[in-house]
Amino acid sequence: MARYAIHTDKQVEKLKAVRLPLSEYCKKEINGKLHTCSRSYKNTCEVYAFPKTKWLTGDCPMADDELRTMIDTEVKPKVRVGQQKQKKRK
Repeated sequence: MARYAIHTDKQVEKLKAVRLPLSEYCKKEINGKLHTCSRSYKNTCEVYAFPKTKWLTGDCPMADDELRTMIDTEVKPKVRVGQQKQKKRK
């Protein structure tokens, strides 16, 4: 069992070595000052090895509130229609 632990430790060390620089979304100019994510260290993300991929589908889950772009608007309630009424409408 110990040899598997050594094997995974080596894999973790390899992943730590491969880190891409911060995405342009991790840096934003606010009021004339450049604001970078609080989870960054020396132009790399401490949480994710590939930070750009976290911004592809929306906001990064670890981003600061200032960096988030998506705004939660009013949540519209869903209108449920019964199956019988759906059949009559068609």
